[in-house]
Amino acid sequence: MHLLRMRPKPRRLSSVPPLQLRSIQLPKTPYTCLVCGKAVSDDVLVRVYIAPSDGSYRPGGGVPFVLEISPCCGDRDCVEAAWERAKAGVLGEIDEMELEPEDEANVPTEEPEPSCVEQALLDAKDEALIDEFLEWAAKSKLDPHDSWNLLPKFLEASKDFPKTRDPSLYYFGIGKPHAVTEKVKSLRDSIKKAVEGRDLKLAESLVPDCIAWASGLGLKTIRQADVEVFLSEKGVKMAPVAARALWARTGLQLRVGKGRA
Repeated sequence: MHLLRMRPKPRRLSSVPPLQLRSIQLPKTPYTCLVCGKAVSDDVLVRVYIAPSDGSYRPGGGVPFVLEISPCCGDRDCVEAAWERAKAGVLGEIDEMELEPEDEANVPTEEPEPSCVEQALLDAKDEALIDEFLEWAAKSKLDPHDSWNLLPKFLEASKDFPKTRDPSLYYFGIGKPHAVTEKVKSLRDSIKKAVEGRDLKLAESLVPDCIAWASGLGLKTIRQADVEVFLSEKGVKMAPVAARALWARTGLQLRVGKGRA
């Protein structure tokens, strides 16, 4: 599944020329994301391209399905949830579409060479980039859990990448060397794992506090919702996998303590 924010009004691909990107300014009318409820403006429109499973898709190639989601905040989880709703028929049917064969003269024969800033990114080690990203996020007071949206901003602010209105273009790879796109996606996944690893250590350290909190409320068992309340009172945000680990460890300790009583 590939994400690309485009202008509204879906059209059959057979009636339009080869894919081109254009930025347009739309009125800043407030809307609510149909999945998470976050306020978004109506210039945030998400178009989902469902590419062939064999990985043969390239920009300008065949795209069997197209779905426009609006309004949507564009977060990966929301887009995937919206896609699941679409498959279930909540957002309407999705028709199969075919592209007319392109003029071979319009098909690029080779991908562009990496620019200087792109080559510098390719040469850098992921470990160093992850540390730089986390330090940048902390200084900027941004949530590193949102690496999908923050990584493009980090590259633009710290690595001199050209600014773009749409962070999904970094992962879609239009107009960029394949190696650069793969590097960005690999870095995004590595950042997510690093943040989750850090949160798992934090979760382990919070188990005694969570047990004391639950015992103070007279709880003999603890639910995941209780853990969410505990973290909220602590002012701590952590990855879902870490929150589940905290819940499991705290629940186990409470059951062990109950058995000894």
